[in-house]
Amino acid sequence: MFCPACGQTISDDSMFCEFCGARRASTQSAQAVAAAPAYPAHQLSREQLGGMIWKTLTLGERFIALGAAAALVGFFFPWGTVPNFGGMAGLFAAGGGVPNLGGVPNLGTSNYSGFDIARTWGGIYFVFLGAVAAGILFYLSGKSPAPKRLVLNAFQVLIGSLAGPQMLLVVLFTPMAQQFAGLGWWMTCLGYCAIAGGGMISIIELSKRVA
Repeated sequence: MFCPACGQTISDDSMFCEFCGARRASTQSAQAVAAAPAYPAHQLSREQLGGMIWKTLTLGERFIALGAAAALVGFFFPWGTVPNFGGMAGLFAAGGGVPNLGGVPNLGTSNYSGFDIARTWGGIYFVFLGAVAAGILFYLSGKSPAPKRLVLNAFQVLIGSLAGPQMLLVVLFTPMAQQFAGLGWWMTCLGYCAIAGGGMISIIELSKRVA
């Protein structure tokens, strides 16, 4: 081959030119340069960067990420519509009709989000904190070795199982809950189910890699 600097003939296995001392570019370096993108990384748009990150996630990680986001957003969306008379008497409505208890007129309905219910009964904040914990574990899992990721995904299954299946069963098989449940309820319960399912999928994927 020829030296790219002086044009003299040099041996193929030499790293430097015997005549001018110039360093010969390796084949791997040339291929790396050819494969490099034509634009610097800092010029990537948010959509391109987000797409690159999304492609690096496994199927289980995608379920966990979407589930945590849905549960967090759903906490602030309307969980249900309740009549304004007789306190929470509207929860006992059946057959699609709204009862008129004690001759109290129907004064309309109000939407209640998970946050509104949490202000009345603080224990429901655990639903919000569980989704936050799932997001934190998702972030930590991406920076952890495989054995630790198995443990973190086991906690994801635990978190998702605390609320998701129960809320979903209630809204599917309880007529009163079907009339009451709003978009926020569905988002939260399905989000938690996605967290649990994503954790199980990730455990299966990691188990195959370790094996």
